[in-house]
Amino acid sequence: MPRQLKVHELLKDEPQTLRELEAFATRGRTVDEVHDWLQARGFVLGRTAVWTWLDTFRLEDSTRRASEVSATYLHAAADTDPTAVASATLRKFQELVFDFVVRQDEADAGDLVKIAIAMKQGLGSQAAINDLRKQQAETIKAAESAVKTGASAGDVVATIKKALGITAA
Repeated sequence: MPRQLKVHELLKDEPQTLRELEAFATRGRTVDEVHDWLQARGFVLGRTAVWTWLDTFRLEDSTRRASEVSATYLHAAADTDPTAVASATLRKFQELVFDFVVRQDEADAGDLVKIAIAMKQGLGSQAAINDLRKQQAETIKAAESAVKTGASAGDVVATIKKALGITAA
């Protein structure tokens, strides 16, 4: 059985304080910041114990986040909207950019340029997704209109291909 972490031993009767500590630590805090946070609340423990807890917490948090991303993609993949996976990817990308900016006390100019380029590409992706959704809606309207006029199956397919910009092969 693995040894219990000192932080967990100290906070075993204070689950609310542990949740507050985890929320504090999630924001990219240093070992010294977490150590000071605990000491300010009257908990006495060594810096090494805090480092061990923070290292373990970050690994668990990273694993939890990866699991959430997987669940999001699986849910999106099951969705009937073909743009759902792209939307989920863009949403996760935006979260990663936000996390990076929040965790950096002082980002250098190179980091800011990379973020700006990534954000521009992400916004372009969102625009492309929105355009695709609009095209899908227009295609459905055109196909429904063709059906209402009594068009044959072949004519409906031709209408769909035309609306989607698909040329005959």
